[in-house]
Amino acid sequence: MAMVGRPTGWENTTHATLALPAADTLQGFVIQDDWSILASQGVPNGDHEDTWISRHTASAPVRTMIAMGAGHGAILGGLAHDKVLFDFNGKLVLAPWRPGSISRSSQGVKDWGGVFQSGNMSAVIDRRWGTACFYHHDTKTVVLRALADVETQTDRPLGNAGPLVNRSPSGRLTLRQGWAIYNRQLFYLIGDHAGGQELISYELATGRLLWRLPAMLCGDVAWQEPQGLFVSDLGVLSGNPMIYVGFTNRISIGDSFVRQHVIKRLRDPATVLTPDWTSPAMV
Repeated sequence: MAMVGRPTGWENTTHATLALPAADTLQGFVIQDDWSILASQGVPNGDHEDTWISRHTASAPVRTMIAMGAGHGAILGGLAHDKVLFDFNGKLVLAPWRPGSISRSSQGVKDWGGVFQSGNMSAVIDRRWGTACFYHHDTKTVVLRALADVETQTDRPLGNAGPLVNRSPSGRLTLRQGWAIYNRQLFYLIGDHAGGQELISYELATGRLLWRLPAMLCGDVAWQEPQGLFVSDLGVLSGNPMIYVGFTNRISIGDSFVRQHVIKRLRDPATVLTPDWTSPAMV
Protein backbone atom coordinates (compact mmCIF):
# COMPACT_ATOMS: atom_id res chain seq x y z
CA MET A 1 0.00 0.00 0.00
CA ALA A 2 1.28 3.48 -0.86
CA MET A 3 1.87 5.83 2.04
CA VAL A 4 -0.74 8.51 2.77
CA GLY A 5 0.73 11.82 1.65
CA ARG A 6 0.48 15.19 3.40
CA PRO A 7 -3.25 15.88 3.78
CA THR A 8 -2.98 19.47 2.53
CA GLY A 9 -6.05 20.35 0.52
CA TRP A 10 -8.12 17.64 2.19
CA GLU A 11 -11.66 18.56 3.21
CA ASN A 12 -11.87 19.57 6.89
CA THR A 13 -15.30 19.03 8.43
CA THR A 14 -16.70 18.46 11.91
CA HIS A 15 -17.42 14.76 12.32
CA ALA A 16 -18.99 14.98 15.78
CA THR A 17 -19.49 17.30 18.72
CA LEU A 18 -19.32 15.31 21.96
CA ALA A 19 -21.30 16.01 25.12
CA LEU A 20 -18.74 14.51 27.50
CA PRO A 21 -20.13 13.53 30.90
CA ALA A 22 -17.42 15.11 33.08
CA ALA A 23 -16.33 18.75 33.23
CA ASP A 24 -12.88 17.82 32.01
CA THR A 25 -10.84 17.47 28.84
CA LEU A 26 -11.21 14.91 26.06
CA GLN A 27 -8.15 12.63 26.00
CA GLY A 28 -8.63 9.89 23.42
CA PHE A 29 -11.30 8.24 21.28
CA VAL A 30 -12.04 5.37 18.92
CA ILE A 31 -14.73 5.20 16.24
CA GLN A 32 -16.39 1.80 16.11
CA ASP A 33 -17.76 -0.06 13.10
CA ASP A 34 -21.32 1.06 13.89
CA TRP A 35 -20.08 4.69 14.05
CA SER A 36 -20.48 4.87 17.83
CA ILE A 37 -17.65 6.72 19.54
CA LEU A 38 -15.88 5.72 22.75
CA ALA A 39 -14.17 8.73 24.32
CA SER A 40 -11.91 8.91 27.36
CA GLN A 41 -11.36 11.53 30.04
CA GLY A 42 -9.11 11.63 33.09
CA VAL A 43 -11.18 12.88 36.04
CA PRO A 44 -9.59 13.79 39.41
CA ASN A 45 -11.05 11.91 42.39
CA GLY A 46 -9.42 12.74 45.70
CA ASP A 47 -5.81 11.61 45.68
CA HIS A 48 -6.13 9.68 42.40
CA GLU A 49 -7.59 10.02 38.92
CA ASP A 50 -10.30 7.91 37.32
CA THR A 51 -10.63 7.12 33.62
CA TRP A 52 -14.10 7.87 32.29
CA ILE A 53 -14.94 6.15 28.98
CA SER A 54 -18.24 7.33 27.54
CA ARG A 55 -20.17 5.91 24.61
CA HIS A 56 -21.71 8.29 22.08
CA THR A 57 -24.18 7.52 19.29
CA ALA A 58 -26.46 9.67 17.17
CA SER A 59 -29.63 8.20 18.70
CA ALA A 60 -28.89 7.07 22.28
CA PRO A 61 -28.10 8.91 25.50
CA VAL A 62 -24.47 9.13 26.59
CA ARG A 63 -23.50 6.35 29.00
CA THR A 64 -20.22 6.05 30.88
CA MET A 65 -17.86 3.42 32.24
CA ILE A 66 -15.64 4.65 35.08
CA ALA A 67 -12.37 2.79 35.61
CA MET A 68 -11.64 3.61 39.25
CA GLY A 69 -8.07 4.75 39.84
CA ALA A 70 -7.02 4.00 36.26
CA GLY A 71 -5.40 7.39 35.64
CA HIS A 72 -5.41 10.00 32.91
CA GLY A 73 -7.16 7.98 30.21
CA ALA A 74 -5.05 9.39 27.41
CA ILE A 75 -4.96 6.63 24.78
CA LEU A 76 -7.68 4.19 23.75
CA GLY A 77 -7.47 1.19 21.44
CA GLY A 78 -10.43 -0.76 20.09
CA LEU A 79 -9.87 -4.51 19.71
CA ALA A 80 -13.50 -5.43 18.99
CA HIS A 81 -16.89 -3.82 19.34
CA ASP A 82 -17.22 -2.31 22.83
CA LYS A 83 -13.88 -3.79 23.94
CA VAL A 84 -11.32 -1.16 24.85
CA LEU A 85 -7.60 -1.25 25.48
CA PHE A 86 -6.17 1.36 27.83
CA ASP A 87 -3.57 2.06 30.48
CA PHE A 88 -4.96 1.12 33.89
CA ASN A 89 -2.59 2.83 36.33
CA GLY A 90 0.55 1.70 34.52
CA LYS A 91 -0.73 -1.59 33.10
CA LEU A 92 -2.32 -2.18 29.70
CA VAL A 93 -5.70 -3.84 30.14
CA LEU A 94 -8.45 -5.01 27.82
CA ALA A 95 -11.94 -4.47 29.18
CA PRO A 96 -15.47 -4.89 27.87
CA TRP A 97 -17.13 -1.50 27.79
CA ARG A 98 -20.18 -1.34 30.03
CA PRO A 99 -21.81 1.50 31.96
CA GLY A 100 -20.97 1.76 35.63
CA SER A 101 -17.78 1.49 37.67
CA ILE A 102 -15.05 -1.11 37.18
CA SER A 103 -11.76 -1.99 38.87
CA ARG A 104 -8.76 -4.12 37.90
CA SER A 105 -10.48 -7.13 39.47
CA SER A 106 -13.83 -6.67 37.69
CA GLN A 107 -15.16 -9.48 35.54
CA GLY A 108 -13.73 -9.40 32.01
CA VAL A 109 -10.88 -6.98 32.79
CA LYS A 110 -7.58 -8.62 31.88
CA ASP A 111 -3.96 -7.67 31.31
CA TRP A 112 -2.98 -7.40 27.65
CA GLY A 113 0.28 -7.46 25.72
CA GLY A 114 2.40 -9.80 27.82
CA VAL A 115 6.13 -9.03 27.64
CA PHE A 116 5.53 -6.40 24.96
CA GLN A 117 3.93 -3.97 27.38
CA SER A 118 6.87 -3.82 29.79
CA GLY A 119 7.38 -0.24 30.99
CA ASN A 120 5.35 2.94 30.66
CA MET A 121 3.37 1.83 27.64
CA SER A 122 0.30 2.68 25.56
CA ALA A 123 -1.01 0.86 22.52
CA VAL A 124 -3.29 1.64 19.60
CA ILE A 125 -4.93 -0.91 17.32
CA ASP A 126 -5.38 -1.12 13.55
CA ARG A 127 -8.14 -3.72 13.13
CA ARG A 128 -8.16 -3.27 9.35
CA TRP A 129 -4.59 -4.60 9.05
CA GLY A 130 -4.48 -6.67 12.26
CA THR A 131 -1.72 -4.80 14.08
CA ALA A 132 -0.94 -3.08 17.37
CA CYS A 133 1.44 -0.16 17.78
CA PHE A 134 3.12 0.04 21.19
CA TYR A 135 4.31 3.45 22.35
CA HIS A 136 6.86 3.71 25.18
CA HIS A 137 6.29 7.00 27.02
CA ASP A 138 9.81 7.14 28.47
CA THR A 139 11.86 6.35 25.36
CA LYS A 140 9.32 8.03 23.00
CA THR A 141 9.62 5.11 20.59
CA VAL A 142 7.02 2.92 18.86
CA VAL A 143 7.05 -0.72 17.78
CA LEU A 144 4.51 -2.21 15.38
CA ARG A 145 3.46 -5.84 15.88
CA ALA A 146 0.88 -8.20 14.40
CA LEU A 147 -2.03 -8.89 16.75
CA ALA A 148 -1.44 -12.60 16.14
CA ASP A 149 2.16 -12.21 17.36
CA VAL A 150 0.98 -10.38 20.48
CA GLU A 151 -1.38 -13.25 21.18
CA THR A 152 1.37 -15.88 20.82
CA GLN A 153 4.09 -13.62 22.31
CA THR A 154 6.20 -13.98 19.16
CA ASP A 155 8.88 -11.27 19.06
CA ARG A 156 8.68 -10.30 15.38
CA PRO A 157 8.43 -6.49 14.97
CA LEU A 158 6.89 -5.23 11.74
CA GLY A 159 8.35 -1.75 12.10
CA ASN A 160 9.49 0.93 14.52
CA ALA A 161 10.30 4.62 14.82
CA GLY A 162 11.55 7.18 17.30
CA PRO A 163 12.27 8.96 19.42
CA LEU A 164 9.23 10.78 18.04
CA VAL A 165 9.54 14.54 17.77
CA ASN A 166 7.72 16.79 20.19
CA ARG A 167 9.15 20.16 19.23
CA SER A 168 7.56 22.52 16.73
CA PRO A 169 9.66 23.63 13.73
CA SER A 170 10.55 26.74 15.75
CA GLY A 171 11.94 24.54 18.52
CA ARG A 172 9.06 25.00 20.98
CA LEU A 173 8.68 22.02 23.32
CA THR A 174 5.09 20.82 23.28
CA LEU A 175 2.86 17.88 24.22
CA ARG A 176 2.37 14.50 22.57
CA GLN A 177 -1.38 14.22 22.16
CA GLY A 178 -2.29 11.15 20.14
CA TRP A 179 -1.22 8.23 17.93
CA ALA A 180 -2.91 6.21 15.22
CA ILE A 181 -1.72 3.45 12.90
CA TYR A 182 -2.82 2.49 9.40
CA ASN A 183 -0.97 -0.41 7.79
CA ARG A 184 2.74 0.49 8.13
CA GLN A 185 2.19 4.21 8.65
CA LEU A 186 2.12 6.04 11.97
CA PHE A 187 0.12 9.23 12.45
CA TYR A 188 1.16 11.35 15.39
CA LEU A 189 -0.30 14.48 17.02
CA ILE A 190 1.51 17.14 19.04
CA GLY A 191 0.67 20.59 20.42
CA ASP A 192 -1.31 22.34 23.12
CA HIS A 193 -3.73 25.22 23.40
CA ALA A 194 -0.92 27.78 23.15
CA GLY A 195 0.34 26.50 19.78
CA GLY A 196 2.57 23.94 18.12
CA GLN A 197 -0.39 21.88 16.88
CA GLU A 198 0.97 19.51 14.23
CA LEU A 199 0.00 16.30 12.50
CA ILE A 200 3.11 14.21 11.79
CA SER A 201 3.60 10.90 10.00
CA TYR A 202 6.30 8.22 10.03
CA GLU A 203 6.88 5.22 7.79
CA LEU A 204 7.40 2.34 10.22
CA ALA A 205 9.11 -0.04 7.79
CA THR A 206 12.10 2.33 7.72
CA GLY A 207 11.44 4.57 10.72
CA ARG A 208 11.74 7.72 8.60
CA LEU A 209 9.65 10.83 9.12
CA LEU A 210 7.40 11.28 6.09
CA TRP A 211 5.79 14.66 6.64
CA ARG A 212 4.53 17.16 9.20
CA LEU A 213 2.00 19.96 8.86
CA PRO A 214 0.15 22.49 11.03
CA ALA A 215 -3.01 21.13 12.65
CA MET A 216 -5.05 24.07 13.96
CA LEU A 217 -8.22 22.63 12.46
CA CYS A 218 -10.87 24.55 14.40
CA GLY A 219 -10.68 27.85 12.58
CA ASP A 220 -10.19 31.02 14.59
CA VAL A 221 -10.99 29.48 18.01
CA ALA A 222 -8.43 31.05 20.35
CA TRP A 223 -8.05 28.04 22.67
CA GLN A 224 -7.96 24.75 20.76
CA GLU A 225 -6.01 21.84 22.19
CA PRO A 226 -5.57 18.68 20.08
CA GLN A 227 -6.72 15.60 21.98
CA GLY A 228 -6.69 12.18 20.37
CA LEU A 229 -6.26 10.79 16.87
CA PHE A 230 -7.91 8.03 14.84
CA VAL A 231 -7.34 6.87 11.24
CA SER A 232 -9.75 4.53 9.48
CA ASP A 233 -11.07 3.48 6.07
CA LEU A 234 -14.49 2.83 7.59
CA GLY A 235 -17.01 3.96 4.97
CA VAL A 236 -14.31 4.24 2.27
CA LEU A 237 -14.84 2.39 -1.00
CA SER A 238 -11.54 3.49 -2.56
CA GLY A 239 -8.82 6.04 -1.90
CA ASN A 240 -7.10 7.24 1.24
CA PRO A 241 -8.42 6.53 4.75
CA MET A 242 -9.92 9.39 6.71
CA ILE A 243 -8.06 11.09 9.54
CA TYR A 244 -9.99 12.10 12.67
CA VAL A 245 -8.48 14.62 15.10
CA GLY A 246 -10.01 15.39 18.49
CA PHE A 247 -9.97 18.84 20.10
CA THR A 248 -11.06 20.38 23.36
CA ASN A 249 -11.80 24.05 22.75
CA ARG A 250 -12.58 26.75 25.26
CA ILE A 251 -15.29 29.12 24.15
CA SER A 252 -15.40 32.38 26.13
CA ILE A 253 -18.72 33.49 27.60
CA GLY A 254 -18.16 36.80 29.34
CA ASP A 255 -15.67 36.24 32.17
CA SER A 256 -15.95 32.44 32.02
CA PHE A 257 -15.74 29.71 29.39
CA VAL A 258 -17.33 26.46 28.31
CA ARG A 259 -15.52 23.44 26.92
CA GLN A 260 -16.42 22.28 23.45
CA HIS A 261 -15.23 18.80 22.44
CA VAL A 262 -15.15 18.16 18.71
CA ILE A 263 -13.79 15.55 16.34
CA LYS A 264 -12.60 17.03 13.05
CA ARG A 265 -12.41 14.86 9.95
CA LEU A 266 -9.84 15.20 7.15
CA ARG A 267 -10.93 13.56 3.90
CA ASP A 268 -9.04 13.39 0.61
CA PRO A 269 -11.48 14.81 -2.00
CA ALA A 270 -10.56 11.88 -4.27
CA THR A 271 -11.67 9.30 -1.71
CA VAL A 272 -14.84 7.48 -2.78
CA LEU A 273 -17.29 6.64 0.00
CA THR A 274 -19.67 3.70 0.11
CA PRO A 275 -23.13 4.66 -1.20
CA ASP A 276 -24.80 4.37 2.21
CA TRP A 277 -22.10 6.23 4.13
CA THR A 278 -23.28 9.19 6.17
CA SER A 279 -21.44 11.17 8.80
CA PRO A 280 -23.18 10.79 12.17
CA ALA A 281 -24.84 13.90 13.52
CA MET A 282 -23.97 14.16 17.22
CA VAL A 283 -24.37 17.02 19.62
